[in-house]
Amino acid sequence: MDIRVFKPTVRAFEALVCTVQVMKTLKAAMQTSVTDLKLVWHLTGSDKLVQVPSEMPPIFSGDRLIVYAVNAGQQVRMKASAVVV
Repeated sequence: MDIRVFKPTVRAFEALVCTVQVMKTLKAAMQTSVTDLKLVWHLTGSDKLVQVPSEMPPIFSGDRLIVYAVNAGQQVRMKASAVVV
């Protein structure tokens, strides 16, 4: 009796991963998204704030977005609020 075991190669695995990523991207492209998102930072005593990312990308259902505020000035208290327009 001849038993053959399927041993996927690294190349086959990479191709599968690429296919899955393409399918996820196409699925996201078919959905509606939230765009023109703006984040307003309410700060006291600092005008040297850099938001990362500086422009918000579209957000699709199930996605999450992490936004950082880098303060190049003194330490301040912050309160952030997001508004979907």
